[in-house]
Order: sequence, then structure tokens, then C-alpha cells
Amino acid sequence: MDESRIERATTPYPYEDIIKEGELFEDPHFGPCQESLFNELECKMDPKIKKLWSKFEWKRASLIYKDGFKVFDNKPITPLDLKQGLLGTCYFVSSIASAASNFTRITELFVIKKPNKSGIYAVRFIINGKYQIVTVDDYFPVDPKSQLPAFSRSTKNLIWPLVLEKAWAKLNGSFENIMQGYPQDVLSFIMPGLSKVINLRREDNNHELWKILIQALYKNHIICGITYKAIKGVDLKLKGLVPNHCYSVIGCTHFTVKRTEHRLVRLYNPWGTLEWKGHWSKTDKRWTKSLLNSSQCDILTPGCFYIPFEYFLKYFKVVTITENEPEYKFQSLTLTNNGDFSAFILDLHENSYLYLSVNQINQRLLQEECKKAESSVCNIMIARINPSKDSLIYVDGKFSQERELVWNSQRRLQKGKYLVYAEIEWSEETKCIDYYSSCYSENKVIMEDVTGSYKKKDLLEKMLIACAQKKTKPYEYSKEASSEEPGLKIDLKRAMSVEDTGCDYGYIFYTNDTPSSVLSEELNFGSMAGYVVDDEEDTPKINIDLEPGKQKLVLLKRNSDRPMLSVGFKSKISYDTEDLIKNIKTKGKKHQVKTDCEEFEIYFYVLEHPKGYIFQYENNEKTLEFEAAFDFKLKNLKIVEQARKEKLKQRKEWGRNNASSTWKVFLKPGCKVIKKLEIINDYDAVAYKQNYKFKTIDTTPQKVFSNASLKTSIKKRGQKYPLVDEAKIDYYVYNEIKGSYYFMFTNSGIKTLECDAQFELENIKLVDSDGPENTWKFSLKPGQCLIKQALKIIQRDKCSLCPSFTYKLS
Repeated sequence: MDESRIERATTPYPYEDIIKEGELFEDPHFGPCQESLFNELECKMDPKIKKLWSKFEWKRASLIYKDGFKVFDNKPITPLDLKQGLLGTCYFVSSIASAASNFTRITELFVIKKPNKSGIYAVRFIINGKYQIVTVDDYFPVDPKSQLPAFSRSTKNLIWPLVLEKAWAKLNGSFENIMQGYPQDVLSFIMPGLSKVINLRREDNNHELWKILIQALYKNHIICGITYKAIKGVDLKLKGLVPNHCYSVIGCTHFTVKRTEHRLVRLYNPWGTLEWKGHWSKTDKRWTKSLLNSSQCDILTPGCFYIPFEYFLKYFKVVTITENEPEYKFQSLTLTNNGDFSAFILDLHENSYLYLSVNQINQRLLQEECKKAESSVCNIMIARINPSKDSLIYVDGKFSQERELVWNSQRRLQKGKYLVYAEIEWSEETKCIDYYSSCYSENKVIMEDVTGSYKKKDLLEKMLIACAQKKTKPYEYSKEASSEEPGLKIDLKRAMSVEDTGCDYGYIFYTNDTPSSVLSEELNFGSMAGYVVDDEEDTPKINIDLEPGKQKLVLLKRNSDRPMLSVGFKSKISYDTEDLIKNIKTKGKKHQVKTDCEEFEIYFYVLEHPKGYIFQYENNEKTLEFEAAFDFKLKNLKIVEQARKEKLKQRKEWGRNNASSTWKVFLKPGCKVIKKLEIINDYDAVAYKQNYKFKTIDTTPQKVFSNASLKTSIKKRGQKYPLVDEAKIDYYVYNEIKGSYYFMFTNSGIKTLECDAQFELENIKLVDSDGPENTWKFSLKPGQCLIKQALKIIQRDKCSLCPSFTYKLS
């Protein structure tokens, strides 16, 4: 950076005292001399222009405007008020003309807003992120022929354009040094905001561009357009356009004539002359009085004209739109270039929109040997600090090789503290140059440098982990099944992205929140052109060993415009079955065995893990045994207990590694058992479907019931049948909802009954049958009551029983 030039340009002067004393001020660092026009030894101007400039006279404003002058006249500034003159600063004049659409944008630059006899004026510029004052005298170059200011001037007796241009020239070292440039060059010095350059050659959505222009004009943003230097087969001058020239875009209009829609862009030429000669030019007969009245178009203002939107796209190469909000607050922070990184805090006391910029020194301010150096690549990452958890919540990131990287929040950020990571890849020519960050916000923001509180590697990891957790959908090693029983999401994950940060950094981030699983993974980089992996240029392979409760980050850094990255993963997961069993009830999915009308205290739990599924069956019934057959339709899964020689039956609709298998479960009351399904191929999808049949067996021993309540229930709810009518011996049948049938035999006579009861059974089992499974044998004395039980075998299937009796009485 040419510190001596900046120091000279911003040398403070006691202008208030000078004005008070009334002494004439002549700037010792940028006075009325040839060196202020050009450097004699290093002049690069055309010799003819140099010769012309050598004849310029320097005169004070009072001698140029003998009838009096003002700095401002407190009236709105229009393009008609500005004219470029003999200096190639169309970018400067058109930018100022566009900015002046909001009068305060210009007046706020001036510290001294009224004429004074001392001829001293002061202008505020944003230099290296800070507002600094450039002081000038009121000597201006004058064309000896016209006796008018040789360079930019107002068409009225106003000197603010002359003062502003002279201050700009002083900051740049001479008037020669401000010849040629771009709108964003000057606008970044006079006001904070975001400049967007739209390349019209690459813009393929004309409708969207039209909307952008309309919205920008509505928001009073600053818009400039630059013509092509040359177009093959087209003479721009014959079209009324100046080649490689900057125009102010001051309006857009559209209307319909004879059912044809016309879209026109209104431009201002800072020369004040030479205007568009094609369709809808000032002399075009299409402009009828009625159309002028209805469209409210002004075609009379000198230097201003309308051009059809399609020709604007054809003859202009770029459009620059600078977003500036006059009510926003400006704050900046100088960052010391340690060749590594910077970290700073944004403290928002209120919710706020904001623009955040990281600025490398403008090439206009660099020493001559550094001017050819390109701007360095800059990366930023922004995260909200979560004080309650001492963690970061990722917001966004950006990278750019432009001198000024600007990030627009797009939405109001919540109040709180935000941490910003900034990194610039300095070239040899610029590695010792300081840089700065500025914040342009709806509400006040306090900036604080905290670089010394962090190590680069640690902060990078925190930022990238925050991004992975917020933005990247992880790969789950469980390959969560699309089945009837998908289980829970496994706590072993890998998140990989080279885009989610928004900048040149990417990552492969592992988390192992399992209680006991260990991940061993081999990363094989098939291609890593344009990437650095963990700071290594050539890393074909990385091994990951991740213990339970640990995290691991593999850092990826893009260092090329055309990067290519491919990586393969070879995984092995070990886990502790005992630990899975411990967690199956809390983390697994619970199922209860039941029918349409009955629920049993019998459960099974399913827990998904990286290598498959584990099942636990549990019988909490006190008297019921549980028998079941579970039929599985498997995809890329096998039953662990299955013998290797046993072939799985393949089913066409499920393809390879798909089969149907069955396991049987038998549980006595109070018992449980573990079963497992295991993944066959780690890289294929897995799924299963299951259905099952079961039966319960009541293990209550046979006995003569005397329980009055049970007898009462059977008599009240059961169906009564005569067994030996003349002997007053009857029986009741009661079908209980749990699948039990109760038979109660009563003897109200005087004889003893000896009976064989035989049944035709379907899906029914007699409890404590005598002899054959379908027979009860019993005797019943006078006054006795006997209760017998029959159980449904498979709860979901139909059942029936039909009794027949043989007996004798004694």
C-alpha cells in the first residue's frame, strides 16, 4: 500500500480555524501545479492529451464563477446538473449521477457544505474500511479557450462536482490516475453497500434481468451500464453510443402500442451529448404526443435518452448495481495480516439485516509494483454463538477473488453474537498488506477482533462441524430399512459435503454416538484434483477408527477452479451384543402380541444396528406358554442362527440376496429369548417384512373349582345344556374372550355320574385331557360341580368344538 500517498491525501487541516481567520488556503500536497495533473517522469497519457493538459490554467472558484457560486443549492440533483469534461472519468461521473438520485448520499460526503473565502473544502471517503477526510483547495484546472473547468463540472454554478473529483484525484495521486475505471471503484470509496456486476453476455434470462432493473430502480439503488469496446460489424458511434463508455441507468418503462409491448431503458451520457439514434430515439416518429402523455416519458433532457431493452442487451457488456441503504449504520474493523486467518465477533443487540464485507486494499491505493497483482482468494464463514451450549450454529459462508467480498444476510439475523472466520490466500506481492472488514447494518453492530483467542485448526473444525450438523444430511450406517419395522435411526453417521459451507472448504464428518459400536473405515480417493485433504496435496488413502462417543473431521480444501473429487468407503463395524441387549428396551421398537379382541402380556422388541437387527421376545404372562412361527421376507439379510448349508429360497421380486426364512419362538411364562438378522452385503439396501402365527397354552393345573364368582359367571354368561335330564345332571359352556372355553358340569340329582366326553376339535386343545387329546373322563357325585377348560391354539384362526357324551349312573 502506498502509505505515503494516503497519508498526504488525508493530512488533517484545522479547516474551521482557517475559515474563521479568512486566510487563503493552498494545498501543499495537491496544489495548482503540473504534478497534480500527471507525473512527468511516469506519464502514460497520449502525448496529444498531455500537451493539451499542459496548457490548462489553475483558477480559484471565485475567478471561474465571477457571478458567484455555491457548493449545493439544496435542490434535488438531476443528471442534467453534471457534465464530464475533458477527463476520461465517465465511470466517476455516471456513478455520481446515479448516486445523486438520493440527494443526501452526496451532501453527507462533504464536511464543508458552504462556500468560504479561504477556499478550503473537505470530503469524506471510506479508506481501508474507515471514514477519512481528504482536504482540497478550490484551485481547479481551466480550459484556456472556454474559461470553463476542464474536467467534471455542474451545469449550474455549483462546485460540488469539482471538489469531489479533485478529492478523488488527490487520493489517487493525480488526475491522470483517475482516468478509466469502473463504477464499483469509486462507489466503494464514497458509500458502503454491495456492488453486483452482471455480465450481459452470459445473462440468458432477459425477463429476470428486466425485473432486477425495475426492482433496483424502485429501491433507489445505483445502476450503471458499460458499452462494448467494439462489436464486429457494428459502428457504435453511428448508433449514437460511445464505445467502452459508462452510462447511468436512470429509468425503465414499458407500454403497449398496437398490441406490441415495448420495454425501454433510460440512460444518461455524462458527456451531455451524443445520444442513441436507433428505435425510440428523440427523433423517432414513434413518439407521438398521446404516447408521450400516456407514458410520461421525457425525451427532451440533453444527454438522456431511451433505448429498447433488446438493444441495451446487445450493445452493453455489463451492468453494475450498487445496493445502498442511507439509513443503515456503518462499522469497520482493521484486520492485521498475519498470513494465516482472522476471527472477529459481530455483536447484534437487535435483530438486523446486514451486509458484511472483507476488503483487500484497492489496487488504486497500492504501490506501483503491487498494482499488477491480482486480488487474492478470500473465504469467510459465519456462525451464531450458542452461549447456553458453548457451540456454534452455522449461518453461511462465501468465497471470492474480488477485491471486496460482500455477504448479504438476505434476512434479519437474530440478535446475539456471531463468529466470523476470514482467510485470504495472499500472493507474494500482497502478503504484508493489511485488510479490513466492514459491517453495514439496519441496526448498530459492534465488531471485535478475537483472532488471538483461537488457533486456526481448532476454529476451522468448529465451523465445519457446525455446518455439517446444520446443513448436511448424513449417511446412516444402519441403511434404515424400508420395512414394516424400520427400527430407530442409528447413532453412527457420516456427513460429507464440498458445497454446504458456501466457500472453498468441505469436510467428511463422522459421529459415533453408539454405546459400544466401533467404526473402522478406509477412505480411498480415486480423484482429488483441485483438493487438499487434511492439508496434504496427495493423500490417496485415509484410515478412520472411531470409538463410541467420538467425532472425527476430515478437512477438504478446494484450490482450483475445476476441482474433481471421488472417494470410496470400505467400512467395518464391530459391536457388543450384550450392550445391544441392554439398550433394546429403551432404544428398540416395542410390539405387543394380540388379536382383534385380546391382548397378551407378551412382547417383542426390535433394535436396528449397523450390522442388522436384534430381536428380543419376552413372555410376561404368569400361566400362559407362548409358541409362534415368524415368517420373514428378507432383502440382503439372513438369520444368524441359520446353518450355512441351508439354502435360502430366492424370490424373483426381491432379487439377489433376498429370501424367505422362518424362525420359531417358544417361551414359558417369565422367559425371554434373543434372535438376530444380519446384513449380507454392507453396500446394498436392506429391508424385511414379517408376519407370524402364535398360540398360547394355559399351564394352570386341572382342579375342581369352588370359586363362587367363576361359577356365577359361567351360569350367568354361559349356555346351559342337559347332559342326563332325568337325573338332573347338566353342563354349561362359556366362551371367554381370552380364547378359553369353560365347561361346567353340575349334579343336582341323587346318583353318581361316570362320563366320557369326546370332542371333534378344530384349532382347540383340551386342557388335561384323559387318554386321547380329544377326551375328558370324569366322575361327578351328587351336589358336586366340575369345571374344565379348552384353549384356542392359534388365536388369529377360526376354531370349533362339538362334544358327545357316554355315561353311566350309579
